[in-house]
Amino acid sequence: MDLKRETEIIDKLIKKIVNRIISDTIEEAFKFKFTFNAKDLEEYKEGAQEAYERKEFVNLFEKLELMKNHCLYWFEIEDVQQRAKLLGLLNDYRENKKYKGFRTVPAKALKAYSGSTGNIIYLGIRAGKGEKTKKKHSNIAERINQHLGYYNTNATQGLQLSSYASGYDINIILKVFEFKNLGDDYLKLIEKSVARHFKPHCGRH
Repeated sequence: MDLKRETEIIDKLIKKIVNRIISDTIEEAFKFKFTFNAKDLEEYKEGAQEAYERKEFVNLFEKLELMKNHCLYWFEIEDVQQRAKLLGLLNDYRENKKYKGFRTVPAKALKAYSGSTGNIIYLGIRAGKGEKTKKKHSNIAERINQHLGYYNTNATQGLQLSSYASGYDINIILKVFEFKNLGDDYLKLIEKSVARHFKPHCGRH
């Protein structure tokens, strides 16, 4: 088999996986879906309880802790006005950096995605450590804790939702897809392909 043929096969397989992930008609493609409201996010304070310990998010983290393998995830907001509100809050927080204890948030989206009208706020991947890991928290659970804004290191990039969206009536949907037996390089290819479809409002893909 020549190289051209092999790359065509890989390309078709990646597209098949991506099409399954992004399809709204195949709900079972999502390993997990969780909806929460930003008004339940207490503003971050130094030494605050991490999200794992908050009653509003117990069900979320019970599921995430079971995911030990590579994951693709994204945050989306279906309501146009709520989406615009959150993006305004995020952009203000990112650009002013005047807030005490400023926490690192994702960069604005690539120019090619600017002006996106899609629902996806941020899309990312998280490498897993396998089913036998002995870590206290799974990699994806740690990453979502960072996005909610309760990680104890300011410089670790994440959406940091509790730092600027706390108290606002904004419904946010988190979707997570777990892969098994998937190579690291394929995970990155899938992320790029899904991002091209969704055109997330922040993050560089």
